[in-house]
Amino acid sequence: MKKFLLFFLCLFSTSTAFAQWEEVYRTDSYVFGGLYFLDDDLGFALYNGYDHFYKTNDGFETSEFLQIPEVYNIEEFTFYDSLNGLALGPEDNLHRTKDGGQSWSVDLLGVDEPLYLESMFTIGRDTIYVGGRKLLRSTNGGESWETIADYSTLFGNHGETMYERETLIDFKLGGGQRNLFITNYFVYRTSDDGENLNPLPLPVKEKNILSHYFVDSYIEGNSVYVLSNSRGYPKKLFKSHDLGNTWQVIELPLNDYISINGISEDTVFVSGDKGVLLETTNGFNSWTKTVIDPDTQINDVLFTKNKTGYLVTNQRIYRNNRFRVITSSEDKDPTQAHGISLEQNYPNPFNPTTNIRFTLLQPSSVVISVYNILGRKVDQLYSGLKSTGNHTITFDASQLSGGIYFYELKTSSFVERKKMTLIK
Repeated sequence: MKKFLLFFLCLFSTSTAFAQWEEVYRTDSYVFGGLYFLDDDLGFALYNGYDHFYKTNDGFETSEFLQIPEVYNIEEFTFYDSLNGLALGPEDNLHRTKDGGQSWSVDLLGVDEPLYLESMFTIGRDTIYVGGRKLLRSTNGGESWETIADYSTLFGNHGETMYERETLIDFKLGGGQRNLFITNYFVYRTSDDGENLNPLPLPVKEKNILSHYFVDSYIEGNSVYVLSNSRGYPKKLFKSHDLGNTWQVIELPLNDYISINGISEDTVFVSGDKGVLLETTNGFNSWTKTVIDPDTQINDVLFTKNKTGYLVTNQRIYRNNRFRVITSSEDKDPTQAHGISLEQNYPNPFNPTTNIRFTLLQPSSVVISVYNILGRKVDQLYSGLKSTGNHTITFDASQLSGGIYFYELKTSSFVERKKMTLIK
């Protein structure tokens, strides 16, 4: 999955921040290549170079092994909900599932020559773009396709092998001058749907774009971040805060980085070889270095819309709840929206017991969990079916140290957390 960022190191420090990343899944076979999450809990871990993937509905506390037949590598992946999704294969095939990945069909794109498709962008369920050496669009959910642009002349060949052929790897249609297209060599901007691309020159002669990240995927802004992996040259970060009109080159302190992602212009993560994860929270003035696992590499790091962090190494998946947005009853009325309400615990602060009260307007399967300040689950108070009405769960924190904790109420359609303070 192609989502990433850029950064700078003036001050460099080593941290024990590894504790903030909790291992939630491991495998001893194959190699994980990327992650895709629709929300905090519904996600997919893709195998590198295979048709296999794992699906989870609970943040990888449990998972299901699935595959797309006759697809040796998944180029792009998107789901609309827990059942309906699309996957782009390496042979210009768009695969579709309507049962959560249990079975797949192939959409015919109606183009005979090779497209070298590597990118996909959707607007709702009906409008689908796929891109490579050409850009195709469907406005009826994939029933028919039209060619928007042919980039065969514009995109050059930068070497003798197929891997050095320029092709579209990602694009973001934000409207007007916010339509950005990224190939494995250049960044382009267009004011239309991609019919006419204008190159935005990166300040480097030789380049091979390894990964990138649009900051305004999650926030409003004009920032674009690109990580370049030039053959024979040090990796570089390029950042632009004016949609690519001007660029700043940022030298990385080390080589062998793989991906970039973040939650804002100031809070950014760079992952790479030997289990290294770099984090900045102050706009590139200083860095914190975390070594997740020195015997492997971090292949992908991402944050959901609610800022739950996930990263994947070759055979491990980790989660970080440190930045997760905690829904507050002051911001919405969960009773009206879901028929569920979670009250503030009482007493609060407490030592060592407190009561957690919640209300259900219909019978529901619920899970009540407690997390520490680092996002690690320290207790599960209840998991099972509860009837309609008011319910109270008593939490005994005798075995925990004093500090800030969060309790969470979770059902199949609702999740809310609140903060509580244990005093000892």
